[in-house]
Amino acid sequence: MTLTGAGAKLKAFCKKAYDSVFKRVGHKIVQKKYLYPSFLMPFLIMAAVFAALAIFPFGERSVLILDMNAQYVYFFEQFRDSVLSSDESILYSFERALGGEFLGTYTYYLASPFSYLVVLFPKDRITDAIKLIMLLKCGFAGLSFSYYLDKTRKKNAFGFTAFSTMYALCAYATTFQSNIMWMDALIWLPLITLGIERIIRTGHFKLFIVSLAIGIWSNYYIGYMLCIYVALYFICYMLGHSNKEVNESGENLHALKTLLRMALYSIIAVLIACFVIFGALHSLSFGKSTHQSTEITWDLKIDFLNLITKLFIGSYDTVRPVGTPNIYSGILMLLMLPAYFLTDKIKGREKIAYALLCAVFVASFSINALDLAWHGFQAPIWLSYRYSFIFSFITLVMAYKGFEHYKEMSGKLFFGIGAGLIGLLMIIQKTVTISRYVRSEDQVKQLMPDWQIIWLSIAFILAYLIFIYFSKHTKLIITASVVLLILVGIEGFASAHINWKEQINDVGWASRTEYNNYVKRVQAGMDYISDIEKDAALYRVEKTMFRQNNDALALDMNGISEFNSTFNKDVIEFLKKTGFVSRAQASKYLCGNEAIDSILGIKYVIGYGPTSEGVQLDHVSSLYEKELLKEQNIYVYKNPYALSIAYGVDSNIKNTRLEYDNVYSPFEYTEILAGAMMGLENDEGYKLFNEVDYSILYKNNCTSSRYTEELRFTRTSSATKASFTFNVTTAQEGSVYMYLPSPYTTIASLYVNDTFITKLFNTDYQRMVNLGTYGAGDIINVRVEFEAYQIVIKTTYPLFVQTNEEALKTFTDTCKENQLNVTSFKDTKIEGNLTASKDMTVFTTIPYDSGWKVYVDGKRVETFEVTETMLAFDVSAGEHEIVMKYMPTEVTFGIALSIVGVLLFAFLVFAEWKWKILVPKKVAFAPLDNDLEKTDDCEATAPDESNDENPTI
Repeated sequence: MTLTGAGAKLKAFCKKAYDSVFKRVGHKIVQKKYLYPSFLMPFLIMAAVFAALAIFPFGERSVLILDMNAQYVYFFEQFRDSVLSSDESILYSFERALGGEFLGTYTYYLASPFSYLVVLFPKDRITDAIKLIMLLKCGFAGLSFSYYLDKTRKKNAFGFTAFSTMYALCAYATTFQSNIMWMDALIWLPLITLGIERIIRTGHFKLFIVSLAIGIWSNYYIGYMLCIYVALYFICYMLGHSNKEVNESGENLHALKTLLRMALYSIIAVLIACFVIFGALHSLSFGKSTHQSTEITWDLKIDFLNLITKLFIGSYDTVRPVGTPNIYSGILMLLMLPAYFLTDKIKGREKIAYALLCAVFVASFSINALDLAWHGFQAPIWLSYRYSFIFSFITLVMAYKGFEHYKEMSGKLFFGIGAGLIGLLMIIQKTVTISRYVRSEDQVKQLMPDWQIIWLSIAFILAYLIFIYFSKHTKLIITASVVLLILVGIEGFASAHINWKEQINDVGWASRTEYNNYVKRVQAGMDYISDIEKDAALYRVEKTMFRQNNDALALDMNGISEFNSTFNKDVIEFLKKTGFVSRAQASKYLCGNEAIDSILGIKYVIGYGPTSEGVQLDHVSSLYEKELLKEQNIYVYKNPYALSIAYGVDSNIKNTRLEYDNVYSPFEYTEILAGAMMGLENDEGYKLFNEVDYSILYKNNCTSSRYTEELRFTRTSSATKASFTFNVTTAQEGSVYMYLPSPYTTIASLYVNDTFITKLFNTDYQRMVNLGTYGAGDIINVRVEFEAYQIVIKTTYPLFVQTNEEALKTFTDTCKENQLNVTSFKDTKIEGNLTASKDMTVFTTIPYDSGWKVYVDGKRVETFEVTETMLAFDVSAGEHEIVMKYMPTEVTFGIALSIVGVLLFAFLVFAEWKWKILVPKKVAFAPLDNDLEKTDDCEATAPDESNDENPTI
């Protein structure tokens, strides 16, 4: 069919666009084919490392290590669901603790363009998707570095590949590789650097704005560090070169105008990334930014010799807080960096400028205040010196410039450098002590391992010295170049393998099969619940069988358990008050009780099935109905008292203020909360629990003393463990709950009738415990073993209780009369109807967030916070249609600013193209060194083996 009129014009336009853009781009890609190995070599080496580590498909290991195992894999699971399902969103998720904004998690962990690759993989291949993303980021880091060299240095295919591989497999890249969200910065850093140089020399701005904007967008935290680097490198580059060198157009006031351009283009890049920046700010407003107070001091953090040690292969120490900077990037770099300073082909002012830039990083590694500034003035809990990849980039660029001139320099010079490095290693071997962590031994302090750091480094020093001698005395250029790549490849493999293996010894790793089998097992319980709740739109589910705190994100489970750096401080405190495991960044449902489960709308609990001996591992309420799923050997418990996500309560709830420091029992807090809902005054609790009598049966190796509000057990001998035993007599049939509040953090073990149950008192286990189900009049022996000097237990409230079932039923029936009947549910929109028996406050178990907008009968109503945690709003008596929508104002503002940034960028591009402004002069981007002639777009050809005048290395 022949097109005419508008159709023909559209076809012609599309053809012209294709010819001018795609063919041109494709032609350039073909021309730059010598850059391909810079991607493939690090990609394949890292793949070989994974194979050697028996990571699937070469074994059953996975890339799930450290926080990738505890957090990130689950975030990818949730992200995959949010992309594929219209009911889930990157803005909000009910699958984190009680529900909360998810955009902060997206902006910190998932904003990379590579993250979308997980959508292409089925659910049971999520670990394979993450592995592929790791490999791709490694490969693209090498390609990016090679592209930077290609645009700034004389073409050298083998040299580009060697140094780009060293960059992609530097210690930072392989040690922090499981922190996948930081790896994008390695890709964008060389492009940002190239963009800075182009702005300074030619005024061209597109590469800088795009690369910096995507760098910030990919991870705002590391993006903040990139912004600091932009300022530092701009100063370094301007100081390191004369006006004649960088002012190619000869414009007046070039330095001032360039500074203004840099400021303008940086602002536009930040504007484009405002969606993630403001999303992050909204997330941080929930307590992350104020949770950790860090003292800023000028103390020295690391000895200089320890820092030098980290330049050598195999110098991994730990990712724990005492870890030192990961700045190793290759033995060849150590040999060529002195050559950079010793060659007379590079001007002295450039050497001084780059030396000062390196000194800034050395000072940052060493001085606490400077290090904190890089980290946003909050000290990292683990994985320290997260900006050290920039130092590796700078030193590799300097080393490559030395590498370009090594043939012109004396062989004796390099042998002197090598001898100096070997001598330094001998000093390190005898003086430097590191703290390696082995999980079975907790911590191992030792001198440098000979074979791993000392002898391996010496071996590569000698190998490179032999290469240097061989390459300077042969005309077999291609052969010498291949030898170089082999050496770099072997070293890169060895270094990456050591870093991964040592980190596995440090923090452990997870099996791919174990992860998939666990998800499959619990998913069977979720599927069973979904079949029951076909018409129910929103309910909460928890479990007592855990792989990690974030299991809910992989199981589409609306629960209360979570481990996330972008946490809600108020939710953490609320869950702690009500007796759950809850601390800093994590919460966990190891045990609930009928009252608090019902208040929070936990309708189902999934737990272990019976063991082969018939013993049930779970301590779940005896009042819950249970069903055994034999195939997966799990129980599904149903809570018949569970309330909706929102329900009307007495407006007295607005006046309830209960500070945790004044309450030493979750049972008391729950009763006071229920009392406020029922309209009781003056913090009078509604009686939901009955006290269970106890006595101290006996003590072993400790004495006890009772005070007005506490019991103290003091250890008498340090030779053996101490213990004390409570004799607990039940008053009714049902579950028995215990809470032993202590003002001190220590570690103890709990035994019930001589069966170990759990740890107590330490950070993770200051919680209520379900001791099991018993008949009326049963006697329970509760033994606490400890090694600390003293255990202090507060006794301002009963230590052992049982639920008052009649009171619980009355309370929940009253609330159910006014609860929200959810008719439609998405993560960012809840619809339903509610009949209020009187004017009342609707209490929701959704954490307060200004992003929630509530509409009653089509009219927006004011929302407010109650119990220092939950979202609430008022309704009048009668029937109401309720709609709740989630969209934070900060996010809307961030989107608007991002659009403004994109429009400004588009305008600048149009202005440059149409009106020929913004760029002082159309000039080719050429290298600065006078002895290097740029062949920017020439076809890559293999040099003649016999012609030493056309060197490849």
